[in-house]
Amino acid sequence: MKKLTKNIAILLLSSVSTYVYAENDKVDWNQFFIGHSWLSDTAGVLYFAQDLKDDPFKMCKDIKENPNRISMIDQESPSIHRLQIKDSIPPSYNTDLSIEEFKKITDKSAKTLHDYCVKVNLAPVADAQKGKRIYSTNKEKNQEYINIFAQSMRENKVVPTYKHFPGLNQVKSVYDTPYKIYYKNIYGEGIVDSSTITEIEEASTIFNSDFPDVLMFSIATYNKISNKPIIYNDDIWELAYQRQPNSLYIPDDLSELIITDKELVFLFKKFDLLMFTSPNDVFKSIEVLEKAYKNGEITKEDINYKSQRMNNWKLKNNL
Repeated sequence: MKKLTKNIAILLLSSVSTYVYAENDKVDWNQFFIGHSWLSDTAGVLYFAQDLKDDPFKMCKDIKENPNRISMIDQESPSIHRLQIKDSIPPSYNTDLSIEEFKKITDKSAKTLHDYCVKVNLAPVADAQKGKRIYSTNKEKNQEYINIFAQSMRENKVVPTYKHFPGLNQVKSVYDTPYKIYYKNIYGEGIVDSSTITEIEEASTIFNSDFPDVLMFSIATYNKISNKPIIYNDDIWELAYQRQPNSLYIPDDLSELIITDKELVFLFKKFDLLMFTSPNDVFKSIEVLEKAYKNGEITKEDINYKSQRMNNWKLKNNL
């Protein structure tokens, strides 16, 4: 969520049970969404800065009340980080820090996040843009920084997130392109990446991880591959399964996109959780999914499969 908002946001994910049906066979669709804090029924609960400024340990208190919650924070860079942690914000831009200095910062950061009861950090950034949002322009060193960031988190029982898959490299705004028809806010997350599939396959090795991490997909359009946002491309999904077979899959903010009913059903089946920052988008999406369930486009098997994936991921991370 690189330009989600100037506000500070934290996500809390509730537990998803394998048994998702009530006696009347109705599905609790909220368990598959991340939404604003006042949408208390959603699996993901999005907190803003004002919710925590007076009590940074609020997440600990919330988890004590509901142990099934999985707290998440987006600690991407000094301009976007979600908690004011002095001297422990790992940079996500070119850094001249030595590997040892970088590790010292990420270790301190991970320990502090753990003390605040954060379970998932929506970082590190694993993009490959030249001069932007990368730890080093040297590919090998950049990979080492990413691995150190992720390792520090895991060692302190915080799950790292690799983003924005399959990696942003040659980017520009959708403003003056035909692809802007897919985006609500062409000045926000609307991005076109001109990387070829060969370039993506090579660059995306930086995402390789067998750990049960989190993989966040970019919602950019890669116009050398498809004329739609990359989240709809089956080849990229296959690449994700290869790069991170054990991770939880989530998208960047879907409220930035114009999504048809058919596309929403596709995304529901692909992603473990759907993130919408607009509450109205959550409400509308639930209506669409309920309709798809009634007409057979979504089955009980689909829902139980998603629930089991979530349960397995939580078990692997001792959550």
